[in-house]
Amino acid sequence: MTHEPRGGWRKSPHSTGGDCVEIGVLDGHQAAPRGAGGERLIAFRDSKNPKGRLYVTPGEWDAFKDWVSGRGPVRA
Repeated sequence: MTHEPRGGWRKSPHSTGGDCVEIGVLDGHQAAPRGAGGERLIAFRDSKNPKGRLYVTPGEWDAFKDWVSGRGPVRA
């Protein structure tokens, strides 16, 4: 079963053409996948392959944002 993010998929306004990474927060539905601590997961997908998904926890997402912005190393 594929779970859709609450509020749909979002992509950067800087994305052009069909090569986009989209992000969405999975809803709180009981059957939606959850992290080991029970938290909602953030889903990523390639707009060219909408069925392929990568799931991360909010903490992993924050670490990724810090790394991309240069504010800190990726935490394991």
